[in-house]
Amino acid sequence: DGKPVAVELEGLRRLCEAAGASAGLADRLAEGLAAAWYERADTAPLPPTRVEQLAWLGLDADQLARIAPYVTLLPTKATPVNANTAEAPALLAAIDGLDLANAQRIVQALRRSPGATAEALGQLLPAGVTGDAARVGVQSRHFEVLGRLRFEDRVLEERWLLERKSGSAGVELVVLRRDRRSLAGAPP
Repeated sequence: DGKPVAVELEGLRRLCEAAGASAGLADRLAEGLAAAWYERADTAPLPPTRVEQLAWLGLDADQLARIAPYVTLLPTKATPVNANTAEAPALLAAIDGLDLANAQRIVQALRRSPGATAEALGQLLPAGVTGDAARVGVQSRHFEVLGRLRFEDRVLEERWLLERKSGSAGVELVVLRRDRRSLAGAPP
């Protein structure tokens, strides 16, 4: 319906604050994405597919750079954050009642023992805090892959967004997006 989900917007505000961006960025981001995804007017912005493109919504480049390491735009409505690979600001956004210190503690614990189960994640949460399986989990369906090829002073960089799909024929990897760019004279 084009209206942000209150709990998700509050999580985005927490992520923005933890990343050093203003909490107001979350509101502007939600408004801009709603306009891009749901408005049918000729003046609606193009829907962004990559974090860099959020600047199309009139958002401050410095503020976007602060949240960029913690967010990815996916072509699905809802995808749980993978606690096994998430950084603390992303966990903070996905788990209501979690503070930054506990989010950092969980990240460190999961790095020491990768591949945690949902039960193990639950045991790491502070008393009174629970994770909603729709918002935080322990596995991923989507993956970003970055590849670079260097030849003398030329660099070719490709970035893929992949989705893992399970079906009757087994697991299939589907390329959802592929970006390629050539970087001349790039540093080593």
